[in-house]
Amino acid sequence: MVLAKATHHIQGADEARVILSLAGKTLNAGKTAETLDDAVNAVLDAIVREVQDYRTQRRGVVKEPGPRPRGRIVRLFVERGYGFIETDARREVYFHAHAVHGIPFEKLAVGMVVDLDIETGNKGPQAARVIPH
Repeated sequence: MVLAKATHHIQGADEARVILSLAGKTLNAGKTAETLDDAVNAVLDAIVREVQDYRTQRRGVVKEPGPRPRGRIVRLFVERGYGFIETDARREVYFHAHAVHGIPFEKLAVGMVVDLDIETGNKGPQAARVIPH
């Protein structure tokens, strides 16, 4: 973060600037205000919005209102820490052991009914969260 305090008595001349480097992208935000405190608060609000937009874009998630999609585990590779779920809409979705909530991954079984949050992965749809029933 860069802060620049005005040396003259010019109102609105104090500036705060944030440059944030993330994976594959640099985010910039700059705000000028009457006081340095106001400029810092404004630039932090702006950078939070930029990070949220970046995160949404990167995840490719467009959350639809309503209940989570439901599916059934169709394949498990316990030794490798992943599996596949077939949703009620007949869509096959990859999931990793880290996405499972509520019970240990090792306790899952083929045929188990789960709710899931789906996001775009590198190789297609994947479950960001798997919640067994």
